[in-house]
Amino acid sequence: MKKMKLVAVLCLALLLLVCGKAKNPVTAPGGDESGVQFKSLQSDCGENSVDKIGQAAFESLQGECKARLYQGPPEPSADTLEDSVLVWFSAGGVWVMHKNAFENCCSGIVSEVVQTPQGFDVFEHDTSTNPCYCMCYFDIVTAIHDVSPGVYLIRVFDTDGEFVGEDAVVVPDEGDTVIFSAHGDTIFVTHQDAFYNCCSEIKVNVIETVDGFDLVEYDIGEACHCMCDFDITTTISGVSEGEYVVRLFDIYGNLAGSEVVTVYGYVVHRANHQGLSAQPAF
Repeated sequence: MKKMKLVAVLCLALLLLVCGKAKNPVTAPGGDESGVQFKSLQSDCGENSVDKIGQAAFESLQGECKARLYQGPPEPSADTLEDSVLVWFSAGGVWVMHKNAFENCCSGIVSEVVQTPQGFDVFEHDTSTNPCYCMCYFDIVTAIHDVSPGVYLIRVFDTDGEFVGEDAVVVPDEGDTVIFSAHGDTIFVTHQDAFYNCCSEIKVNVIETVDGFDLVEYDIGEACHCMCDFDITTTISGVSEGEYVVRLFDIYGNLAGSEVVTVYGYVVHRANHQGLSAQPAF
């Protein structure tokens, strides 16, 4: 008899687990004790940017000599510091730094940027005609302007034509917006024209804060060689009346938008409703 009771209890627990999963197919990873749950939907790719690469302009700058290593005939074998390549997006352009480039002290380094199907190749050239009898470490910075939104592979080659390093950089689409609204007991947040990789699978983690909710997007998809505009909508329902500070962070951790949202209450009465739940926006 005890065995039969034990089996019955296990079956009931399994049934409750299955039912719970059916009612809430998406829950916040590492959800807190308050029971915050949510649902997010990602639209189809809006615009593929793979063909949007325009003609980019560039300029280069050679830094000051960091250290004169020795006097005498230049010997590249004396190079002791490791050079590296840093790539980032800022002020509307792609910036490329060849750090610790080991060149003649009197060198005059200029960069040539060549567009490739995957991005840009940076070739360094020494324009000096009177070399000195010493070697220096330089930081050589190249700025690439007028780059269309997308993902670009940047490769750097030194004055000898040797490959130095590479890195990928994302040029964001500054046209995205975040729309906040509330209806009844439900808060709607839509990240419109979110500029992400074409193969992105965007999920949203909803975190309750002291003042409201933080929505954090993250990507579990594979990377493709193109970018798209997506509309990502998240809804939070079962919210009590009041004002809430709602913030949305993109997959890079940047604050995409925030707003104080007023919830006026339930549209219809829900008996014995506890906690917060989420419903599809469409």
